[in-house]
Amino acid sequence: MTKHKNFSGQDQIFEKLINIVSDAIFVVDSQYKIVFYNKAFEELFHFNGSIDEDIVFGEALGCRYSKEGAFSCGNSDYCEHCLIRKVIKKALSNENLISNGNRVVREIRSQDTKELLHLEFNVNGFLWDNEHYAMLQMRNL
Repeated sequence: MTKHKNFSGQDQIFEKLINIVSDAIFVVDSQYKIVFYNKAFEELFHFNGSIDEDIVFGEALGCRYSKEGAFSCGNSDYCEHCLIRKVIKKALSNENLISNGNRVVREIRSQDTKELLHLEFNVNGFLWDNEHYAMLQMRNL
């Protein structure tokens, strides 16, 4: 598990609990950057070790517009249509928002391979130290 933000004084217990979960879990901040993720996230999206702490969620999830195009996540015309971005945006503006059962298809590329993922995801907004975050829980169907 990698975290860029300390969310708990009970880090060791929290780390063990969050890594028991078989779903990919990650948290984004108000700039849509990933600040926390679990081992299942690493496995689902083919990360070996830690990811860059400045990575935006779309780049980590293999968005083709940020991987293949000249755009970074959040800067292409497609981004306003991205379901994941829309739900995260709502969660960041309302820490009580819970959005369950969302579905998207993502093509993940790693070196010479492609994998098509049919993802179901839930999003929860929360407030920590007066900052808004969104936690996503994803599974490949």
